[in-house]
Amino acid sequence: MSELNQLYCPGCRCPRSIFQFPLKDGWRTATCGSCLERQALRYAAIQGREREGREGEGEGEGEGEQATGPQTRCSSCLQVRDLGRFLTCEPCRRRNLKAKRHRALITRVPNPSPTRAELADHIQRRQQATGKRERGFAGYRAITVDDYTREPTQEEEQELQDRQQQRRRSGREQVRG
Repeated sequence: MSELNQLYCPGCRCPRSIFQFPLKDGWRTATCGSCLERQALRYAAIQGREREGREGEGEGEGEGEQATGPQTRCSSCLQVRDLGRFLTCEPCRRRNLKAKRHRALITRVPNPSPTRAELADHIQRRQQATGKRERGFAGYRAITVDDYTREPTQEEEQELQDRQQQRRRSGREQVRG
């Protein structure tokens, strides 16, 4: 099966052969045949439960019947099982609950902050590759780790804002002129 004659099935989220999508009124269906069968089984199970619920309203419980519900196909494993009030069987619900608990236990490790030595090594490699230096009050100097880790003072912050405003003004003047 080549990739050229495959379609993506939104039901099962898998690429399938174009021949697995049945024709209906001259058009291919949106989902593959196995998804259509699964949907038909779910619909039949729901319709069966509704029918039994309507029939059972007039009758009383008795004659050794269990109140758990009819034997229908599980929407997860598609086996004929007693579903109760859910669309999935007890083993599938138990498995899904275990997986949910396990996912909750796994803690996501945050991206650790680099150490000063790692920062210094990175800055040094970057300067060698690009040749960039920072302009300070005494001319150009090498960029240090402290330049990245320290917070700017209020004067430096104000100076930066003033430079940005000057650039904006000069850009506007060039557009007008």
